Amino acid sequence: MDGIWREIGIHSHHQQRCENYVQMAALITKTLVHEARRTQRAISVSTIIRRFNIQAVDIRRKAEMDPQKKKNIKRVSGRHRITLFSDFVKDFSGSARRAKNLIGDERYKMIVASIEKTNNKASAEEQKGLEEGFAKSVKRELIKYKPELVSGYEQTAAMGGRVLLRVLTKKNGFEVVIDCELRARRIPFDDEEFIQQNGEDANLDEIPISSKKAFLKTHESRRLMRKNVSLSEEEAKKMTNSIEPFSDEMKEVLFRQNALM
Repeated sequence: MDGIWREIGIHSHHQQRCENYVQMAALITKTLVHEARRTQRAISVSTIIRRFNIQAVDIRRKAEMDPQKKKNIKRVSGRHRITLFSDFVKDFSGSARRAKNLIGDERYKMIVASIEKTNNKASAEEQKGLEEGFAKSVKRELIKYKPELVSGYEQTAAMGGRVLLRVLTKKNGFEVVIDCELRARRIPFDDEEFIQQNGEDANLDEIPISSKKAFLKTHESRRLMRKNVSLSEEEAKKMTNSIEPFSDEMKEVLFRQNALM
């Protein structure tokens, strides 16, 4: 019996005591007591008061001769409680002093610090992790999603309001249409980057179609940036996969695209 109690039963008993501490701390939380004091109260109540209540009931039942009264003793109160509690505290204090002498001053100070402070508790680690994660996220570049952009109605390519850039290929015979769109947007005449690369009197037939499409995409992304000032140029370019037609030739392509879709 001693072997079972000391080697097996002690584990489930210890687990139940830990659970009691957790439940006690949760109850004390409802009184708006902060974490350090709530830990101290939970330990005091569970270690002293609960043990005393059980012991006091046993002592009173042994002293009571009437079987019915003995059965009805559930809680000790009044002068009996005061007397028995005084004796219990004396015994407990002696046990605490012996335990303190056994573990030494250094270990004792570590235990006291773990109870009176919150920096080694799970909540402190969670709070620290939350703060570090928040600090990292603040430094990251803000991602702006389309639903968060400035409100307003604009037809997408799927809605029939824009021409997909991927269909404007030389193979599909749309290079002439791209040239008309560039002129309608006045890119060869007003875009400083275009003029710097190709000259003021550039011949569009001599410029690769990939370069011309890149200028179209840049022009369209800058229009998007003017509509939403929070967008960077890189973000706007990533979001630009279609263009709104300016020229009559590109509007005709849009009509054909919508009919095909």
